[in-house]
Amino acid sequence: MHTVDDTRDAGRAGEVRVQAARSVVFAMAILLAGQVVAELGHESLGVSDSWELAVEPVLLMLLATVPLYLTVVRSLRQAMIRQLKAQADMERSRRFLHTVIEAAPQPHRVVDLNYTVVLANQAACDTWNRGQNIVGRKCHVLCRQYDVPCHVKGHECPLQEVLRTRRRTIAMCCTPDAAGRKRHMEVTAAPIFDDQGNIVQVIESFRDVTAWLEAEEVAQAENAKLSAMISGMEEGVVFANADNVVVEANTHLCRFVGRSREELTAATREWNAGAARFGSVTGYDGERLSAPLPPWSAA
Repeated sequence: MHTVDDTRDAGRAGEVRVQAARSVVFAMAILLAGQVVAELGHESLGVSDSWELAVEPVLLMLLATVPLYLTVVRSLRQAMIRQLKAQADMERSRRFLHTVIEAAPQPHRVVDLNYTVVLANQAACDTWNRGQNIVGRKCHVLCRQYDVPCHVKGHECPLQEVLRTRRRTIAMCCTPDAAGRKRHMEVTAAPIFDDQGNIVQVIESFRDVTAWLEAEEVAQAENAKLSAMISGMEEGVVFANADNVVVEANTHLCRFVGRSREELTAATREWNAGAARFGSVTGYDGERLSAPLPPWSAA
């Protein structure tokens, strides 16, 4: 994948080659016209043989360079064909990428190293510009209404992180949508390399996690209420989730077992991890098991 600027530069290079080819053809036409004029001047105007002897070697030398000019023109023509093919390949790549991201329901956009959006799907346009095109806009203006890149303001910048690590990265971004509502977005950014292995663009995918974060905040608030409610009880109270992990225990229970809430939670997690790794014991009747013999006792 190449940048829009690369395509423009390639087009300008092709125009220069066309102008050069035209100049070569024009020079050849002048040389041929000079030969015709010389012949007419000799035959019709009676120019002396000395003039002919002086001009003829020059014309012959110039005419001898015609094959060289033709070779140059042929080379320029081949270069133009290669350039046009490269431009066609770039356009096909751009259309393929646009087709891929347009099929995604989440917002996707491609940003160049100047923080300019060069490609965006309809979901991205709907998110930040009420369905209108956002190509050509600055990413930091769209996401945070900043006139400078986000990292200058102290926020995390996926593009800068990709440039630093040269790998895919995930970041969080709080951005207003087209209606002005605050949305929490999980941004997955990945580099786009050119043929020389240089990062030329970054593709960004956005996932709206606002509802998930709001639900988590509600759950935390409910847990805080529950903790406050059971903390004053004189009985030991403990709550576990569906994975049998302690999520809440009151102060009375913690004092009774001599462990903090964090230690109880960590212990149950480690217990579950051990069961998942080694399996659970079934059929045990509760009788005390004898300790295994040490290895040296067998000798």
